[in-house]
Amino acid sequence: YGPRIAHQLPKVLEELKQNPNTRRACVLILSEADNCLYGKDETIEYPCCFNITFSIRNGKLNSHFDMRSENTAIVLQLDLYLQCRVLIEVAKILDLPVGKISSNIVSAHIYNRDLKYIEEIIYG
Repeated sequence: YGPRIAHQLPKVLEELKQNPNTRRACVLILSEADNCLYGKDETIEYPCCFNITFSIRNGKLNSHFDMRSENTAIVLQLDLYLQCRVLIEVAKILDLPVGKISSNIVSAHIYNRDLKYIEEIIYG
């Protein structure tokens, strides 16, 4: 979803620079156009992360991302890495230290096909 983020980022950066106390520094990833996938094969990619909100608190840049769905066995690792990288890169642009990252996940799940992988992680 890089193009969706990149398209909105300049305005979000400007908002954070002009108003460090803003609560409007949001990048919307899910778009109305994605709704064309309703009723279609669920293997067709539909954005799981629908929003990233940035805030400056105590002189540090924080981010919060909202997930509608999260495959916690496989994809969570990648999503956490990517969200951390986005936070780090935006903090560099704004010349701010990195603060906290947080998330809401509406549906966190593990598929049966991934249970063996999880067992290997837990039990070695």
